[in-house]
Order: sequence, then structure tokens, then C-alpha cells
Amino acid sequence: MRFKGGLLLYLLGWSIPSLFAQVFQNAWVENFDNRNGLSQNTVWSISQDSRGFLWVGTDDGLLRYDGYQFKPYRAQIGKSAVGLPSNSIRQLFHNGDEHLWVGTRNGIAQLNILTDSIRTFLPNIRIRKILPGAKGKLWVCSNKGLYFLDTKSKRTYCKIPKLNILNAAQLDTNRLLISTSENYWLLDVKKNQYKVVSFGLAPDNDIRQMQVYNNLIWIGVENEGVWTFDSHSLKLVKKYSLRALFPELITFPIRSMTIGKNGRCWLSLQSGLVCLDTKTEKMDFLPSDLTYQRLNSLKGSPLNDIFEDNSGLVWVGSNNSGLNKINLRLGKFRTINQDNGLNYNFVLSFAEAGDNLLVGTDGEGINVWNKKTGKVRVSKPETEGQSQLFAMIEVEPGLYWGATSNGLVQFDAKKGKFTAPLPACKAAFDTLQSTAIRTIYMDSRKRVWMGTTKGLFTFDYPTKAYRFWANASGYDDLINSFKEDSKGTIWIGRGVGLQKYSPINETIESVPLVIPSTNIEVGDVSSVNLSSDSVLWISSYRVGFGKYNPLSKRFKLYTTDDGLPNSIVYGSLVDDNGQVWMSTNMGLARFNPKNETFTAFDVHDGIQNNEFNGGAYLKLASGEMAFGGVNGFTIFQPTGLQRRGSPSPVAITEVKVMNHSVNVFGKGMIETSYTENFLSFEFAALDFTSPQKNQYAYQLEGVDKNWIYSGNRHFVSYSQIPPGEYVFKVKASNSDGVWNETPLTLKVRVTAPFWTKDWFRFLAVMAGVAALVVFF
Repeated sequence: MRFKGGLLLYLLGWSIPSLFAQVFQNAWVENFDNRNGLSQNTVWSISQDSRGFLWVGTDDGLLRYDGYQFKPYRAQIGKSAVGLPSNSIRQLFHNGDEHLWVGTRNGIAQLNILTDSIRTFLPNIRIRKILPGAKGKLWVCSNKGLYFLDTKSKRTYCKIPKLNILNAAQLDTNRLLISTSENYWLLDVKKNQYKVVSFGLAPDNDIRQMQVYNNLIWIGVENEGVWTFDSHSLKLVKKYSLRALFPELITFPIRSMTIGKNGRCWLSLQSGLVCLDTKTEKMDFLPSDLTYQRLNSLKGSPLNDIFEDNSGLVWVGSNNSGLNKINLRLGKFRTINQDNGLNYNFVLSFAEAGDNLLVGTDGEGINVWNKKTGKVRVSKPETEGQSQLFAMIEVEPGLYWGATSNGLVQFDAKKGKFTAPLPACKAAFDTLQSTAIRTIYMDSRKRVWMGTTKGLFTFDYPTKAYRFWANASGYDDLINSFKEDSKGTIWIGRGVGLQKYSPINETIESVPLVIPSTNIEVGDVSSVNLSSDSVLWISSYRVGFGKYNPLSKRFKLYTTDDGLPNSIVYGSLVDDNGQVWMSTNMGLARFNPKNETFTAFDVHDGIQNNEFNGGAYLKLASGEMAFGGVNGFTIFQPTGLQRRGSPSPVAITEVKVMNHSVNVFGKGMIETSYTENFLSFEFAALDFTSPQKNQYAYQLEGVDKNWIYSGNRHFVSYSQIPPGEYVFKVKASNSDGVWNETPLTLKVRVTAPFWTKDWFRFLAVMAGVAALVVFF
């Protein structure tokens, strides 16, 4: 039925995108409402000024956002000349200078973003749209007609009186397209004449959304989609059907439309957000969470204004549900979970099978995920207790063994199902029946190592002989990891610590990992990995991450004091550049062995969750890495994770003298006396991707000898500053660690007491001389 309907729409002139754009497949959504900063939960309009501040128009005033807090601007009762004309903010417009234009239900205001001064125009008129005209002038759509505002002379002219103007779009310097609830009108600006034009659209009492882009007029059509018209001839070019691609949509008035960076057309609907790529004509849909119970979900129905900021974040306002911030996180990590195919989110293990990745879950069998198509097939064993896959290895091409809580299982990747073991291997399966196997590993001699609750077992796959290592087994001491080095030594990570198997004399012995300057040995080793230089990387469930040199037998421990996000480390992998990646209980971390620094990644970067699972890590043949956790798994190419984005602007958001705020914006200097020499500064990097990851450095020249790097702390105070002249400087990095090395500066002058000044000293000397003359 869907194919036939699509064919009919195509014959009627509709364009049906053949593929989804998948813009939202890895998006992270954050929500703001009156519980975390908003003054009111209905957001009508969003904008960004030339300094980088975000502005939000609500039904209870205007808000300025700096990444940490919202600063309110409101109407003052009886003082419309100095405040906003109304608290119901319906439209925001910024044309790149120091002014923000604010459209309200009771007129328009010009806000100077440097001084916070306000000037109002067109009182008692409901503003619907503000758009730029020629030479810095503005067009203003209102319920009482179309107005022309000269921003230099501050005069307003009514171009089309009496009409209830809903929207407008500038076609060129001489033509303006205007919509009312009944008609579309074309205004000839030079002749000041307007006439009705027809696009074949039914009357619409809502604000018909219009945009002009690439010489096309884009019009949102209720319950249908987007129609495009040639901006010169006004003839229909194409129709984009939302209903054909998203049949779950029943009624969908298009509340807002904007065309942002890279030609993406954003549409807000009653029940979600649509992205139409104007270049590829692919679409994607992000539904609203109407239950208001899911994390990382779009909130609000209906949705209102859409705004794409300087860093590519998409902001969406809503009725009664606040503000949504959408980080598309394109080009970073990719997360696969139940939202895109897995049958269960708790991932315990991986194995690579050609174009497929075998994903072992906690009780729901194996998910076979195709890396090219993204499709998932699920297979579960029939025996109870064998659907919990702790680890998997490939014993023959296409044939895998899995370690479960109830013995071994065999999975045939070619057939896509669990199969009975080969007759020659059946004895090993029978021996370990009803035994919980925590990990399994095959070395270069094709010997299978298995850590079980009963101890350590090996199975020689060529000879089919198995062995129980009684001297290396302890009751309830879990074996978590095996790793073979170039000499054939097997390194074993387990609860009691690190052990090694020597292939020369076939013995297993303990390797003490003593924390330097202590007598404490590291235990609970979760994984062991190797660098090309035979350095061992040790992960621990208890104390963090360490480096062990088998030659010098030296061990070095890295903890949260060194930048590790968390002391619980589940596993590690070494990328092709020699950097070590590890999963923790607080996200992923990348360790640079050369400078011994950590870079942390959390859910804001696109990983599945901050909590991962032991044993769920794998480096693929392509160099990609997969880490599993409590919300699916994250897969990425380490070499492709470069720092992104341009340096972020930094702003001083507040200055206080003796704990009282002072306005210094636009002045470049603050002056205070020697009796009021306690100063505090607050500042912000205006990159809103992950404000908690922005880093800062500051210096008060004349007080601080060097730059002070404060991490993510964005405030500083100085007390008892001596009289003199100083310069406060601050610089910042964005969440990707890209620093803006050009600091923001503010001059500071602390005046001295009058008795220390030259004129007072001169007068004192003259008075003394006069006194002596009189006396003698």
C-alpha cells in the first residue's frame, strides 16, 4: 500500500526522498525549562548575537544564555520607555551589530546588547515577524499591517495598513512576499504597490512558514509538506511529501521553518522535528517524547521556533515544555542500541565476523549487526542460561564459541544461528556444562583459554585436549582477561592481580603490581593490553589504569588525579597511533603515552552512556573500536576523532565590586577606589556544545605573574588590590579543547587615597612652608 501511495504522489508532482538522512541517529538532546533556568516554559523565538550569547524569547520575558545561566530582561510596569514593551516575546532579530530587535505583543524594542539600554517603537501593535530590508532597514509584520523601520533615523512607516500580516519573505531588493490568513501578496517596494498572488494553497489562519533559499521560495504546507516555487516566476518547482515518508504523521501543521548551515531545512511540527537536506533531498524525523519520561529526547508538543547556532547546535522552542538543545554530534561516535535495532541494551561482548559485528548481550543472545547496512538479526540459544554472552572467539572461519553463564555455546555466523559443537569438541562442552565462564581467548597456537568460576581451563583446538590448571585456580576468583605478547607469554588479569604463563616451562606465576611509594598491590585486574613496544596496559576495577614494563618490572599507576575520569576501568584498546582508549564508569578516556595526558568523552560526545561493561571492548580489522555498556554500544574510528570547531568567543558575563554588580559592557574599563578593592569576575566561553568541558585561563596583569589555568571554573575573585592600573585578561577553549588564544581584556583602575597624590603632597609642603613663615 505504501508503494502505491508513493507512486500516486510522485505522479501528482510530489518528491519523495528515497532514503532517510539519518541526521538524528546519534543526536543528543538536552532540555531546559523553569526548573533549570527558564523564566517560563513557552519559547517563541531564539537568536544569537554578534558576541555569541544566545537569546530566548518566552511568554515571561527575554533571556540571555551564556552556557551556565539565563539572565532575564522583563517589562517594567508603568515604565515602558526604559523596559521591554511586553513580557510576551514573539520574535527576535539580530543583524550583526550591537542591537537585538525584540518583537512583542505590544510593540517592538531595540536592545543595546552592550549597555542593556532599550528603546521602543510601534506601541500597542502585535509583532509577528521582523526581517531585514535594504541598507540596514527592517520590515515588521504585525496585526495592523506591514511597517518599514529606518534603524538610523528611528522612524517607522506603514507600507500596507489594516491587513493582519502573518509572515513575509524578501524575494529581492524590490519585491516582498507577504502572507495573511486569506491570501499571499506581492509588494513592489519602489512603487509601493501590492497585489494578490496565488500559489494554489488553501487559506491558513496559522503563520504560513516561508523561506527564500537558492532562488526558491520554500513554503510549509499544513498536513502535506514543503512546496518550492521559483522566486522570479512564482511557478511551482517541487513538492516534498512528509506523509509519504513518515506515515505515522496524521495532522501536522508546520509551526516553524528555517534553512541553516549546509542547506538543511528544519521544520517544527506538532509532534516532532523534520530535517530536509536541500542538497540530497533526504529527510529525517525526530519525534517528541509525549510521555515526558525519556532521557535524551525532544520535549514539547507543539514545537515552535528553530535556530541553528554558530557551532551547529539546533535549538527548538516549544509550547509549555521549554527549550531543546540538539547536538547532532556528526563525525564523532556512533551509538547502536534498541532505538536502532538491538533487542537489548546491556552489551557484554563482541566478535567480528566479516561485515558483521556479533554483539553478545546480558541474557538476550547474540545480535548480528551489519556494519554496512545497520540491520540487526537476533539469535538465541535454546538452552536456558546460555543467552548471557560474556565473551566470544572465532575458532574456525565463521564458527564462534561463546562463554556464557551456563557453559560453552557454538554460533555459526554463516548460518546465523547456534549449532551443536563438533563431535571432536563435545567433550570440552560437556566438561564445562553448567559452569559459568567469564572470559575466553584463543592464542597463536590455537589453544583456547577459559576463565571460569571453577578455575582456569585450556583446550588445545588442534589436538582437542583440554586441561584444568589447578595451581592457577582459586575459588570464586574471577579471571577477566587474557593477552598474548610476541614471545608467546600469556598475561592473565584476574581478581587477585596479574599473572603470566611462560610457554617455555608451561608454568603460571603471579606478577606483583606494587603502587610506587606504597606496599599496596593492585588487584581486580579487569583487562590487560599491549603496545607495540611490549608495554603492558593494566586496567583495574578498583584503582584505575596503569603501565607495567615486563623488563624493568616497574609499574606506574594513573588515577583521577592525573585526569582519568573514573577509578573503575573496564577495558582498554590501543589504536594505530599508539594511544590507549579505555572504558570507565564515567565515560571513555583516551590516554596519550607521550605526554601522559587523558582526554575524556561522555554522553555529550555521543557515547552510549557514561557507564560501560567489563569484557565489552573490541578493536576491529578496520581500526575501528567498539565499547559496550548499559545502553548499547559505541563504535568509532579513533583516527577520525579530530578536534573540531573554531575557537570559541569568550565573554565577561558579570563584574562585581564589593559583591555588587557593575555594568562595564561597552566601556572597556572599571574604576574603583582603594576602599572598594574586592573585585570578582565571571566569564564564559560561548560554545554551548558541552559547557562543562569548556576550559579557562585568566590573569590580572600586575597581580598574577603568569596565566592561571582554572579548568572549567569560570569565575575568580581578587581582594585588597593595591592602588594602580591593571588589565584583567581571560581566554578559553571550546569543549573539543580548541583554545582561543586571543584574550578578552578589561582595564582595571584602583584609585589611591587623596593624601598619596602629588597635588596633595604639594599643598601639604606649601602649607608647611607658610606655617613656618608665619611662625617665625
